[in-house]
Amino acid sequence: MDLIAFFFLLLTLGGRDEALFPILLFLFSISTYIHNLCVNNVFEDVMKFSLFLLIFVLLQSCLSAELKIVKDVPYKTTTSDDYEKERCKLDIYLTDSKEKTPVFVWFHGGGMTANSKEVEKEVGAIARKFAANGVAFVAINYRLNPKVKYPAYIDDAAASVKWTIDNADKYGFDKKKIFIGGHSAGGYLTMMISYKNSSTEKCGLVLKDIAGTIPVSGQTITHTTVRKEMGISKSILIADERSPLYHSKDMKLPTFLLAGDKDLKMRAEESLLFYSAIKDNAAHNRYEVFKDRNHVSIVTRMIEKDDPAFKAILKFISEVEKK
Repeated sequence: MDLIAFFFLLLTLGGRDEALFPILLFLFSISTYIHNLCVNNVFEDVMKFSLFLLIFVLLQSCLSAELKIVKDVPYKTTTSDDYEKERCKLDIYLTDSKEKTPVFVWFHGGGMTANSKEVEKEVGAIARKFAANGVAFVAINYRLNPKVKYPAYIDDAAASVKWTIDNADKYGFDKKKIFIGGHSAGGYLTMMISYKNSSTEKCGLVLKDIAGTIPVSGQTITHTTVRKEMGISKSILIADERSPLYHSKDMKLPTFLLAGDKDLKMRAEESLLFYSAIKDNAAHNRYEVFKDRNHVSIVTRMIEKDDPAFKAILKFISEVEKK
């Protein structure tokens, strides 16, 4: 194979999964070195065979790596609404384990008005890190305001978790270790499907099938976007039936609440208030504020080596399983 053609092939593969690119570039360098040896080496045929063998192994490895990520799987298959079809999809990041693994279902942030599993680049990086540490990861898209209003995005969150549970055997998930979580608005959605309500009942989600919840910097009062839909200023704080705090007595799932010490105004305090309301509802309930973390870096820095928030989530997942 011509090395220039090989180089463009690597660029194509690397573009399909940015995490592979450094590996591909390194292997291209090795291939170039072997090719240069061929020019003056009496064992030219042997060296060329080694080069082509390397290419074959590389291509197989790239394909195998890509097969561990299943993109844009619809979790609502009966809808006729185009926007619902567009948004109600998920990505699955699988581990390389042959045993059944825990799975972490994740809802992105963005105030329920913006973002997606694609736009938030850290979602993919965090997902790969969880998968590398033995926890499968399912990244969810859901419908957004202003195209929909409460409780449509909560309906979507519940439906995506129900889909994950129903397909656990297909993807090798441990049914005793299905966790849900998310950042900011995703944390709010997590909490809003952690008790029995119209959204969980609509899709048939059974709460006892969830091992635990992990909301990161989520609003526990009525969400800002929901208040806006109601015509209430964001400066007026309420905790009505559209808030996790209102339903705290009904939330019986093990819950790990995370926030940053430099988080948004009141966010850590909201989580602490919610924790105070639920701490005796279930074993393993936890609340932790992480040092030198703001509303964004509490998530984005999870990809760093030895990040304490990431390690704390892994510990929670390892310790908890559904009854």
